[in-house]
Amino acid sequence: MKPGETGLPIESSETQITLYTALYQQLVEARVELEGERARLDKLRETIEQARGELEVAEAKLAQSMERRQVELLMEGVSEGYLLAHTNYTNAERAQALDFSYLTAVGNPVPPETPIKPRTMLNTAIAGVLGVFVGVGLALFLEYFESYKTRQSSMGLTR
Repeated sequence: MKPGETGLPIESSETQITLYTALYQQLVEARVELEGERARLDKLRETIEQARGELEVAEAKLAQSMERRQVELLMEGVSEGYLLAHTNYTNAERAQALDFSYLTAVGNPVPPETPIKPRTMLNTAIAGVLGVFVGVGLALFLEYFESYKTRQSSMGLTR
């Protein structure tokens, strides 16, 4: 083969021009489409940057909102503490304002000369008397109940 030959059949110059024109037209269309896609890409990048800015603003607002809520909770706690302290203070002032002039001390308190302790003999005697009364009462009740059952059975009223 000679240099410059491709081994393909030689076409007419008119066919080559038509082919060249078609290929050039496709190239132009591809470049236009490429420019359109680049413009679209630039617009998407701008949109992404704008969205990032809006996201940063939203995050800042969220952080500020959370901070505000924490401050509000702290203020509620402090306010409740203040109200409790104020109520206690008001009650203390009222207690001081009460007039206790109608109360008078008869005399100074005197400590006992001998220590006070339980009287075991008296307590034991009282317990014994109560025990006897309870025992007699129980015996009388049992006697009454026994006679009641006997009367019922003699009349034939029991099962």
